[in-house]
Amino acid sequence: MVRVREKALLSVMIWVIIVSFGLIYATHINLRNAGVVVQTMNLTMEQIPSEIRPYLRFLGNPVILLLKQPVPVNLQIPEAETFFVVITGRSFPIGATVEVVNPALDWQVDSRDFPFMLQFQRLLISDTVRNVSAFEASVERVLFPPLGSLVWFATPLCFYGGPALLILESFIFDKRPTFTSFLLAASAYSLLVFFWVVSAGAHYNYLSSGFRYFGYIFPVLFIAAYLMWRFERSPSGVRVRQKLWGL
Repeated sequence: MVRVREKALLSVMIWVIIVSFGLIYATHINLRNAGVVVQTMNLTMEQIPSEIRPYLRFLGNPVILLLKQPVPVNLQIPEAETFFVVITGRSFPIGATVEVVNPALDWQVDSRDFPFMLQFQRLLISDTVRNVSAFEASVERVLFPPLGSLVWFATPLCFYGGPALLILESFIFDKRPTFTSFLLAASAYSLLVFFWVVSAGAHYNYLSSGFRYFGYIFPVLFIAAYLMWRFERSPSGVRVRQKLWGL
C-alpha cells in the first residue's frame, strides 16, 4: 500500500512539473514580439530618421515604447540584448506587458544610429500593439530575475524531456518499461504540443499541420493509455508482458 502511494505521489509530481514548465515554455516561445513597457516617449515626425518615415504614414502621432523581455526567446541572444523599441500610435502605462502584432518593420539595429537616447537592439513599427492576457503577463513576470533565467533554462528540458520521466517511473516501480508508460509519455508530449498550438494560434505564429494534429490527439492517447493500463493488469496482459519482457 505504501508503494502504491509512493508511485501515485511521484506520478502527480511528474505531471505537475510537465504541465507547469511546459505551459511556461509554450507561452513564452510564442511571445517573441512581446515585452514589458519600461519607457514611453512621444515623437514628432521630424525626430524620426528619414529612412523609416515611409513606414509611419499610417500613424497619427508616433509613440516610442521601450520594451524589455525577461529572457530572450532565442537562447543564442546574450542576456543583455533583451530591449527593443516599438514605434506605434498608442501609448501604454509603464509596467504593462504588451505584444506587437504584424510589425510593418522589424530591424536588428544599433541604437546609436537613432536619436532616441535609448539602448535597444531591435526596432519594430506597427499600428497594432495590444495587451497580452493576464496569464501570459504572469508567465512573463515569472521569467524576470532573480529566478527567471533558471526557470527558463529548465523549461525546455521539462518540455522535451519531462514526458520521458513517465517511462523512467515504470523502471523504478515495475522494474521494466510498460506499454502504458510509453502511451502516457506520448500523451504528455501531445498535451504539451497542444499548449504550443493554442498559444501559437493566439499570436498568429505558423505551425505545420502535422505538428497541430499531433497536439489535437492527446485525449485519444490518454484513453489508449488507460485501456492499456487495464489490459496489462488482466491475465491476458500479464501473459503478453511475460512473453515480451521475460518477466
